[in-house]
This record gives sequence, C-alpha cells and structure tokens, in this order.
Amino acid sequence: MFGDTRLIADDVADGLRRSAACSVVEVRDAPTVVDHDVDLLVVGAPSHAFGLSTRETRREAQQQFQVFADRWQSRYPAAVKLWRSAWTEFIPFLDYTTRPSGASSVPPTPSRV
Repeated sequence: MFGDTRLIADDVADGLRRSAACSVVEVRDAPTVVDHDVDLLVVGAPSHAFGLSTRETRREAQQQFQVFADRWQSRYPAAVKLWRSAWTEFIPFLDYTTRPSGASSVPPTPSRV
C-alpha cells in the first residue's frame, strides 16, 4: 500500500481496534479464503477509471503497454526496457479478483464523510 491508501487503511484499522482485534494486510499477503471466524472484512483499494482492475483491464493494460513500446522503443529504449523488466513485478499488484469468494453481495449505499 502506498500514500493515501495506506493512511486510510491505518486510520480505519485504528478506529476498529477500539472494539475488536484488527489487522491491515497487503493484498499480496492476504489469504485467498476468509476464515470462518472472521466477523468483519473490510477491503479497500484505490480506484482506477471508476473501478478496480479486472482481468480485462489488466489485459488492456498489457495491450496499451505494447502500443507504447511500439511507438517509443526507438526513441526511449531505456524507458521501454524499464517498464518491460518491471512488468512482472508490477502486474501482481493488479492480479487479484475484486469479488471475494464466499462473500455475500452488499449493495452500495450512499455515505457521508
């Protein structure tokens, strides 16, 4: 987690800790199945183009990178090489489902801050 996302996660956790045990977990370290004894699961992430990434948006990102690489490879080879070499490290941050398995769907409600 970075920047404001981390600050918000920590603030939410601090508030919840007043009445329950709570931990903040990076998505890459989170379990793939939620234990049955978990009473509340809060999932947060920065939004990208009005929603979280999906398989399709990750695929589109790879296609757009290829467009970028094709256009700029000859002029900025170091930039293309850097992105290409970092892609396998970067993409795991986007490679997760946005729907937890076994969770019931809760319709969004307006909120005030």
